[in-house]
Amino acid sequence: MKQSIHVTSQKSLRLHRSRSVFYCAAAAALFFLGNISSLNAQSNFWLPTNGPYGGFMTGLAIGSHNTLFAGTSHSGVFRSTDNGDTWSWTSLQTGYIESVAASHSGATFALIRKWVTYTWKGVLYRSTDAGVTWRDVTPPGTAVYSLAVDSSNAVYVGAVSDQVDSEAIYRSTDDGYTWNRTGFAGSGIPYVIAASPTGTLFARTPGGIYRSTDAGANWTKISNKYFVSFSFAEGGYIFAGTASEEGIFRSTDNGETWQQCNNGLQEKPHKVSSLAVKEGRELFATTIAYSDSRPRGAIYRTTDNGDSWTKLFTDDYHPFTSLAINRNGDVFVAAWGKGIYRSTDDGESWKVTNSGLADAIITDLALRNTGIAGDELFASLWLEGVYRSTDGGNSWIEANTRLTDRTVYSLCVGRNGFIFAGTGTEGIFRSTDGGNTWDNAHVDGGYAVSLYTNDSGWVFAGMWLCYSEHCFGYGIYRSTDNGDTWREIAELGDVTCFATDDSGYLLAGNERGNIVGGIFRSRDGGFNWQQIGLQKKSVYAIAVGKSGPAKGFIFAGIEGGIWRSTDNGKTWTELDTALRNNTVKALLINSSGGIFAGGDMGVLRSTDNGETWFQINDGLPPSTGVNEFILDSGGYIFAATDHGVYRSAQPITSVGSPRKEIPLTFSLHQNYPNPLSARGASSYGGNPSTTIMFDLPQRTSVKLVVYDVLGREVKTLIDEEKAPGSYEVKFSAAELPSGIYFYKLTAGQFSAVRKMIVMR
Repeated sequence: MKQSIHVTSQKSLRLHRSRSVFYCAAAAALFFLGNISSLNAQSNFWLPTNGPYGGFMTGLAIGSHNTLFAGTSHSGVFRSTDNGDTWSWTSLQTGYIESVAASHSGATFALIRKWVTYTWKGVLYRSTDAGVTWRDVTPPGTAVYSLAVDSSNAVYVGAVSDQVDSEAIYRSTDDGYTWNRTGFAGSGIPYVIAASPTGTLFARTPGGIYRSTDAGANWTKISNKYFVSFSFAEGGYIFAGTASEEGIFRSTDNGETWQQCNNGLQEKPHKVSSLAVKEGRELFATTIAYSDSRPRGAIYRTTDNGDSWTKLFTDDYHPFTSLAINRNGDVFVAAWGKGIYRSTDDGESWKVTNSGLADAIITDLALRNTGIAGDELFASLWLEGVYRSTDGGNSWIEANTRLTDRTVYSLCVGRNGFIFAGTGTEGIFRSTDGGNTWDNAHVDGGYAVSLYTNDSGWVFAGMWLCYSEHCFGYGIYRSTDNGDTWREIAELGDVTCFATDDSGYLLAGNERGNIVGGIFRSRDGGFNWQQIGLQKKSVYAIAVGKSGPAKGFIFAGIEGGIWRSTDNGKTWTELDTALRNNTVKALLINSSGGIFAGGDMGVLRSTDNGETWFQINDGLPPSTGVNEFILDSGGYIFAATDHGVYRSAQPITSVGSPRKEIPLTFSLHQNYPNPLSARGASSYGGNPSTTIMFDLPQRTSVKLVVYDVLGREVKTLIDEEKAPGSYEVKFSAAELPSGIYFYKLTAGQFSAVRKMIVMR
């Protein structure tokens, strides 16, 4: 999590509603100067940087023409057509992929986990054009749990149906267009299905292992083992991996009996996650073991049908989830948190092949200005440590030497360019050489979920402890000597973020937990704290306006929207009720007063001090979550997202910079200038001109009319259908007498009226 880097400004997000009262207004003729211009730009606001790539791989499959497909934890399915050198998104770009499979007919299947009506449901998708398009082919009335394709291109899924006998296995012989229920009547849900080259089927349920030798018509229970992976070698050898320290089993009689074959496995695995056969003879296995509560992945190979195993490669930080071997004999391994490894020499050497694989979760960003050398950008990746870029994100290098805990939550830069990283189990690390090496700062263990450097160079850390699945905050630590020593200065519970208010006092955001949530202030460097608002709310981002009309305003991103205080925390205003279903994790204000908000809704921007907000997700992948912002010295904004680091296409130092934005709500803004006066006329080229702006979240018919005080129509400015966007109308009241006028916007079911004053 975060926070030293954003400075933020304010103004309230308001949902403009229809008004029931119609105001009339005054006097003579308005001359419409003209031009209505949409503010939408044609180019994307966001551009991807070149990484950091990688992510949480869940499955691999080899399709036709050696096309490789990779399933991910939250980014859908990726595809590589050049043996893994580069990856690109298929059109299935969201969701947790349980598994992927491919048939010899050219069809690719992806089993995706979806949240449907308060429960997870497995949905099966199929592509017949290498991932360009996908179609839902789930058997009607079912939730799918497992997937397999046999050598005849028949597709099998283990599912739960809406019928009385709910657990079932379905079979399709036409790539999922139609399904028939097999004769499976086992005990429990078929969580694993495997098909041998000869057509024998195996299904694993909580009740044991079942086998069918007649395409699913009949099934026989053959074992009580809890196998999670299968593979089939020449000579009738069947191999199965367990989810326990029992390791690997082998059968030579079609599953009737099983014998352990673990000779050479150097440590007892907690799970044999995948098995794959190369050219019918060599067998590869990936295992997961735990060391110091950290999952480790290992790859083994046997060339004697399991009599002995040789360890080929170990990743001490990432478990392995899947194996695939293409027609050239190249071996691919999917790693949880790392991405994909490839070996082209029978497992003797391995290379990470992640280019374009945008599934990395970026938890935080930090910027280090090195003077003549320019900016250095640091990004922390979930389970993958720290990466560094010295060229604005065009390239990234791993910066993890001596960083023994790769679960990095937070980053900040202290005095002399020292870099601090908050980790998940080993506390805080410090680098004094620009990220080349790291050393533990010896802060008592725990999760350092937030780091912050104040204007004096003091470093603050919000520390949590986690037991099993339960986490709670236990204190704030502070270093006044650039990380040489640390002192616990307060017990403030679940601290998620820090900031400094306009008076130089420290602010801390708190998640609902063993305190009460909200925002706290310390006037003595962190020893004593006073709650200043948002009680019982989980606060994840704080930003304070440092100049302009937002100076001193405090913004808070919470689980449920954005709040603002204009009186230094005495009172708080919810900015937009339309954001209540969103968690806002990042806030930033640029020098021109533009406010940026990031969270599970992507990115919003306000250019009117928070009165209205626009979505600026153009260029971001669908359903992208944003965890942090940072602004470099060139005025570019960088966003830490669930799909890598993105950068604005243009500097954002100007509020009026081109953008393509879809407003969240209908709104009619106050005209500017108002009142229209001689001074206003001078600034607008000699005529008393003004500008009216309005926002449309959807395409609709639009009518904008000016009325006099008696309710008589003076001028119709717009009367036509408009696309979604933000619009402005500039017009002159040069020949109007002094008085009060009103302008009314009607857009579909929405209407609003505002007052305009003309002065001579």
